[in-house]
Amino acid sequence: MKGVTGTYFVNCRPKATSAIATDVDAARRLWDLSAELAGLD
Repeated sequence: MKGVTGTYFVNCRPKATSAIATDVDAARRLWDLSAELAGLD
């Protein structure tokens, strides 16, 4: 496993990442909302 990063595994086998997991816009919205809820604006 040396050098393996960013890979999702199920039952010890690599699995493709879902589309929502790589959605940059969704990630930004989640980050912004999390910062707001944590009072980090």
